[in-house]
Amino acid sequence: RRRGEHATQVNQADCIGGGGALAAGDALERLDDGEVAVHLEDETIIPLGEGADLRAALKGDCHTHSTWSDGGASIESMARTAIALGHDLGHTPFGHTGEKFLDDLCRRHGAGGFRHNVQSVRFLDGLEECDLTLQVLDAILCHNGEVTDCCIRPKRDFSWENFDMKLAGAEKGADPFPETFEGCIVRFADTIAYLGRDLQDAIEVGLIEGSTGDLPENLRSMMKQNDSYRDINGLLIDSLCRDIIETSMDYECISFSRDAYSVVADLKKYNYSTIYENERLHEQDDKIRRMFEVVFEHYLSDLESENHQSLVYRDLIESELFRKDYIASLESAEVVRDYIAGMTNSYFESVFKKIVLPERKFRDFG
Repeated sequence: RRRGEHATQVNQADCIGGGGALAAGDALERLDDGEVAVHLEDETIIPLGEGADLRAALKGDCHTHSTWSDGGASIESMARTAIALGHDLGHTPFGHTGEKFLDDLCRRHGAGGFRHNVQSVRFLDGLEECDLTLQVLDAILCHNGEVTDCCIRPKRDFSWENFDMKLAGAEKGADPFPETFEGCIVRFADTIAYLGRDLQDAIEVGLIEGSTGDLPENLRSMMKQNDSYRDINGLLIDSLCRDIIETSMDYECISFSRDAYSVVADLKKYNYSTIYENERLHEQDDKIRRMFEVVFEHYLSDLESENHQSLVYRDLIESELFRKDYIASLESAEVVRDYIAGMTNSYFESVFKKIVLPERKFRDFG
């Protein structure tokens, strides 16, 4: 951690907004009979039991001043969970389409480009100062489900200087690789999680034909010729996870087998041609682009005119939830970038309506 002493600790709860349950001088220890206890700074020992009882007592907090576990999961498992919970926090409204439009606006206004993996780090290490470990932040920065990796070997270069160099490179478009096995696993999982889900969703909503007949042959073989499109995602996740475990077991890397890698590469090509580049999916892109332009320009104007009645002041700048020194270090366009990137689809739509629609001042009898 940048500002702490316990470099191997993992605060999973910070990624989901949990609060601390232990004081700074408290610690976990395992008693002679195997029972887990909290050893308080005043030397009081409180037995907590195992597993779920322990986690309940900690109210979800994994910042336990312990280098081994929370009593129910290994430190490696807690790290993977923290990475998985935090890796996509930087996604904009309307997903990758919104990311493209926000990237254009940031470049136009001198705020550099926009990449959601970098933004996830900004949220966790800058705006909210969650005090996460180097390993967790590194893996969040290095996730990239859009790239098809066959094998990743962790670099194991653990230094904040190296992380800051990778962050600077990622801001310019580089694709850094993780330093830990946990980061490698989440990078693979990011790809596995969306390929089958997106395909199954596209069939269910009628974007593409509800048939498995034109799927890549190697995918159909992996599915054991199952013709039910409702089973695609589950079968794909099961098969690819088993493949990674078997292939990586005795090696210092995380890897697909050649056959599984071929399935992933072919399915990704299939998804791009039939789903992600489908004209029907992009029919509303011009409307979304104009929405981003209106919202961005509106809040940028509010900042430049110091309109303290604006939502960007209430929700972000003057909020007690966020670091004042971080916000003060930003240019106006960067503040707007962070504000929009933190919005959900529904909130983005609501602020857009608030900007463009007249406010009703009188009772509507119509």
